[in-house]
Parts: sequence; structure tokens; C-alpha cells
Amino acid sequence: MTPPDISSFPTLGILGGGQLGKMMAAEAVRMSVDVRLLSSKDAGPMQAYSGSRTGDWTDPDVLRNFAADCDVVTVESEWAPAEEAAEAVPGNTEVRPSPSTLAVIKDKGVQKRRLADAGCPVPDFKNCETLEEAVDAAMSLGFPVVLKQYRGAYDGYGNATVHSAEELREAWSDLAADDGLMVEAFADFTRELAVQVARRPGGEQVVYPVAYTEQRNHRCHAVEVPADVSEDVAREARSIAQQAVDVVEGVGLVAVELFEMPDGRVLINELAPRPHNTGH
Repeated sequence: MTPPDISSFPTLGILGGGQLGKMMAAEAVRMSVDVRLLSSKDAGPMQAYSGSRTGDWTDPDVLRNFAADCDVVTVESEWAPAEEAAEAVPGNTEVRPSPSTLAVIKDKGVQKRRLADAGCPVPDFKNCETLEEAVDAAMSLGFPVVLKQYRGAYDGYGNATVHSAEELREAWSDLAADDGLMVEAFADFTRELAVQVARRPGGEQVVYPVAYTEQRNHRCHAVEVPADVSEDVAREARSIAQQAVDVVEGVGLVAVELFEMPDGRVLINELAPRPHNTGH
């Protein structure tokens, strides 16, 4: 058997050296794809890879040197400096997902508005700049509601379920940024689901089986794949996930978190443009 010509395989640059970056690198190496990792600080998970380095990942010179022999640069999470990388890397090096896609996804208010405007099914919500707007929105939606930080929230951090205007006022100072926060109707769901979608720049997609996620204290405790749902629900979940990834022009692997509602509807919770705990 003739061994593959690994000189023709691409070199992948990963912005991030934590657990998610390590998992991406491990899968890349398994497929004979060379990897480079860049982190803004020493990170234990990336130390196993000879192509890992630490530096100011917002510095154009650092980024340019890092990406010099990379065919494509990707991110460990949506908070990595993709925009700075796109401006610094050589013209023949792609940054995927694109900075514009990540800008939409990493701001939950922008993400939810983009999805809703495109006709994707989402819980009722309102982006609120002031406390007074948030109280009015909650009264209109009906308590309980979920308050969500626009940026930086994950695994239940940065969210709060409130049952009254008094609780909302107490939570506002902890969660609201200068431009406010999102108030979302509480989704009294039957199950939380997730679908992983892999998408090429031209729009070609591969959809993975629907996963059921058991959450405890707003964190993923267990994952069951495939989810024990009806074929109608599974088909709807896959279709909605594909639509959502198209809307944000995702490239690579995107996880779409979903709510299965008691009436059979499937609503989008949020998107994650990275390795996801329902797909590890």
C-alpha cells in the first residue's frame, strides 16, 4: 500500500491552546493535518504539540509569523481575535469562520436578532438598553424571563432566570453591559437538544445526529446520541440547524443548541462555532 503524500496536506493554525484547541488538534493530527497553536498565555492542554507557541495574539507581527506557513487559521472559541488575524495573515491564508460570522455569534443579542429576522424559530425576546426597558419587556413577555449577557456568557455563567421585577432589578447590575442585555421569554421545554452542522464556504453541509443534553445547574451533565425523539422532531431539529448555520454563514463545525417544546415546536437557543460538549 502506497503511503499518502502528506506534503499535500494543509497546515491548520488554531487560535487558542485550551481544551477545545487540543481536541481540534488531536483530530487534525489523526487525519495527517499539521497543526500550529497560538495562545495568549501558557495553556496546559496545548503543551503536547510541538507547533504550539505563546504570545500576544492581537499583535500583527505575532499573528503574521504564526500564520506564515498555515493554509487556514481557525479559532478555539468565538472570543479569539479572528478579526485581528484576518488583517494580519498573508493574503493566501483563510480565517475560518470569518470575523463577520464570529461577530454575529459572539454577541447573543446580535445573534438572536439575525436569526429572528431570517425567520428562524426562537423564543420571544427583546434587546434592552436600559433597566426600564428590561422591566417593560419582562412585563410584556410574562415572568419568569431569562436575562442574558450579550457577550462572554457560557455554561450558565452570564445568565439569570428572574421571577419578578424586583429580581430583575437586582440582577441587572451584575449582568448588564453599557448597552444593556437581552430579556428572553422562559422556554418551558421538554428537552434540550443540539445538532452539529459542518459547512463549507460554498454552503455544502453535513448534519450529524440530533443529541439530547441533560443539563444540571445550567451546565451539560450528560449527552445521549442519537436523542430519543420522534423522527418528526429530529427532522425539524436538523432542518432548523441547517437554516441557522446558513443564516450566519458558518464555516467549519457549528453547534446549534435547541429547545424541544411540549407542543412539538423546536426553537433555537444559541449557536456555538466551535467544538461543542455535545459533540466530543
